[in-house]
Amino acid sequence: MRMYGAEMNRLPRRKVLVRARMRAGGPQTDICIRDVSARGLLIQANAPPQSGTFVEILCEGLPITGQVIWISDRRFGVVTRERLDVAAFVDRLSNPSAQPVVVAPEPAGIRVGARRPRTHGESRDLGNALQFATMVGACGAAAVAIAVALHGQLTSVVASAASRL
Repeated sequence: MRMYGAEMNRLPRRKVLVRARMRAGGPQTDICIRDVSARGLLIQANAPPQSGTFVEILCEGLPITGQVIWISDRRFGVVTRERLDVAAFVDRLSNPSAQPVVVAPEPAGIRVGARRPRTHGESRDLGNALQFATMVGACGAAAVAIAVALHGQLTSVVASAASRL
């Protein structure tokens, strides 16, 4: 179950103004985190990534992974992979030696937010497996077509030979 639009607005938000760095498939860029909720961030950047892009936010040594779900001018929303403890996040900003703020994983059986993005190797392996399955299916279909054609030919030859005997 993904939360978009009005559902995301229902979560309590905490206004912040935090400088951070973001990596979105390339070099790190400067960003400003404008607010935080348990499932996402409102971020401002000179060049926001496209919607659907997976990003890594680096703030006070804390990596936060998420997916861009909306963009408006220089601002964009990111839904996080794990739930964040908003109070601990804000405390960490005022006291960098505080404990990490990533909360325990989602309860079993409940899937909220974006899934873990596939690595390049996993995507390549999945593509290879799909290509292999397609080739096996095509070869199987060709074998069946050849078998049906040969059966028809052999049936007529055997019928012809039987009639002459």
